[in-house]
Amino acid sequence: MESVRCIKDLKPEIEECALKCRVTRIWDAVNTKANNDFISLDLILIDEKGDQIHAVIKKVHATHFRPLIQEGKIYVISNFKVLLNRLSFRPVHNNYMISFYAITSIKEIKNDIIGIQRHQFEFLDFHDVPKRLNNDLHLTGELQLNTTSATKIYVDLDILEAERLRSKFENETIAVEKKNLRTVSTTDSNDQATKNRITISKLLGIRWNENKQENIYTCLASIEEVLSKFGWFYTSCYSCRKKLHNIGSKLWCNNCNMDIEFPVLRYKLHLLVKDESGSATFVVFDREAEKLTKDMVNSVIVSSSKESNDNSIPKAIKMVEGKSYVFQIRLSDFNLKDASQTFTVSKIFENDVNSLNLHPAKVNKDKKLLTENEDKGKGL
Repeated sequence: MESVRCIKDLKPEIEECALKCRVTRIWDAVNTKANNDFISLDLILIDEKGDQIHAVIKKVHATHFRPLIQEGKIYVISNFKVLLNRLSFRPVHNNYMISFYAITSIKEIKNDIIGIQRHQFEFLDFHDVPKRLNNDLHLTGELQLNTTSATKIYVDLDILEAERLRSKFENETIAVEKKNLRTVSTTDSNDQATKNRITISKLLGIRWNENKQENIYTCLASIEEVLSKFGWFYTSCYSCRKKLHNIGSKLWCNNCNMDIEFPVLRYKLHLLVKDESGSATFVVFDREAEKLTKDMVNSVIVSSSKESNDNSIPKAIKMVEGKSYVFQIRLSDFNLKDASQTFTVSKIFENDVNSLNLHPAKVNKDKKLLTENEDKGKGL
């Protein structure tokens, strides 16, 4: 029989061991960018020492194990694999995680008196929340809190931290402010997608005008190539998003004038785009680039590490080549005064380009027809 170990003693090189633990959380991991497709059944396990580890049951095994495990119960689990933890989105602080085999054994401990706590929370001081902005190593959330399939809300738990919080506000009156929600129409998005529509050749020809200067335009263009010369991501400051510089063993942000302990990897894609009038280089950053790749930087890095080819651009990114999008361009002084032919994309519209009047010729034609009809109406 396998020896029972503590969570802190688990290592990838250790085989044939067992773990006595409580299942404190169970949730379905889903791919939010692919219609919430089911990925795996995920667990958080805690042992007698109060240590936690993330366990994953792959989709192919989930149907078998789901009825065997209940949240809150204690089990002895054996015949599992210990792996290095993921690069991002860790639900607990642990360098390792567990993956179930088809032959993984689960035995419930009926007598719940062995001293394994029901909950273990890793609380973050409220003032430290901004430091976690765009740091996706551990799941704290951004400055706004977004729920996921893994989210669970606990109400009035009988724990010391909750009691301290209740005592703090016991004699205080907290005013609740009601705010009206603003409804955003899909028409607004369509209007943005067609506003100031021009061709690439006209975009290249725009020059500085001191009297009046429109600096936001849209182009419908296809991606000919993801250029590899400049790479496809960069290491950034979590606060200002600027590129970090290596100074000795540290990463330095010139903009914030400080060392950055928790850097963030962000997309920076240089795209050769083309329409019927010409071609140009568009640069797409971060969240807008995610609209193209349908994945985050860290995930692409992991998947591309398994690719055998020497291409510096991963397959997941190369797949955008040949596709057409509506690009919103915000012109800078480099474009207007220095005639730079590299343009920064401020927004990408994912609408079906065929369902909108997106081509400049089509938009102009519709405007002309509308004007003619208005003129005819005046004579009636």
